[in-house]
Amino acid sequence: MREWALLGSFSSGFALWRAKTLLESTGIPTFVENEHTQSLWGAGLLSGFPPNPAFGPLRLWVPHWAKNQALSLLQAEDLRPT
Repeated sequence: MREWALLGSFSSGFALWRAKTLLESTGIPTFVENEHTQSLWGAGLLSGFPPNPAFGPLRLWVPHWAKNQALSLLQAEDLRPT
C-alpha cells in the first residue's frame, strides 16, 4: 500500500459510499479497506448500521498523487472522513 494514501475512516458505510462515488466520478481511483468483512456482518457500504469494530474501520484510500485533490473534493461536499 505504499503507493496509496489513507484519507481516513468513515462512521457509516453510506457516508463512505458517497465519498467513494464522488471521487471515482472525477477519475480518482479508490480502495476501501475492510469493505468485504464489514459487508458480511451487515455494515456494508449501503447499510445504515455502523461498522463492527471487531472487523476494523471502513477506511478510504486513494493514490498518493490524488490525495490533496481528493481531500479538497470531500471537504467541498462536507464528506470529510474522521
